[in-house]
Amino acid sequence: MEITDYIDDNYELDEIETIYLGGDGVAWIKEGINWLPKVKYVLDRYHLNKYITVAIGHLPKMRPRLWEGLNRCDIVAVKETFKEIIANTPKGTKKKL
Repeated sequence: MEITDYIDDNYELDEIETIYLGGDGVAWIKEGINWLPKVKYVLDRYHLNKYITVAIGHLPKMRPRLWEGLNRCDIVAVKETFKEIIANTPKGTKKKL
């Protein structure tokens, strides 16, 4: 496989802790987890931003707070922010993404 050859030719695999595989969440991209060593799948920033915009479009002032928590990898802050977003979302407009 081309990518595994590239990694093998350019890096010391023993020294790699994690390879992050970014994508939009579709199955064929996530399949890379089965082909590459030490891989963690992450939603790419473009699609993460897209989903955040859909989720909090009605509360734009929450966006900086949410991104701050995400950028700090502070799961507690992210969960608290989403709890507040959900609490301030009118009933009947909530959708599962």
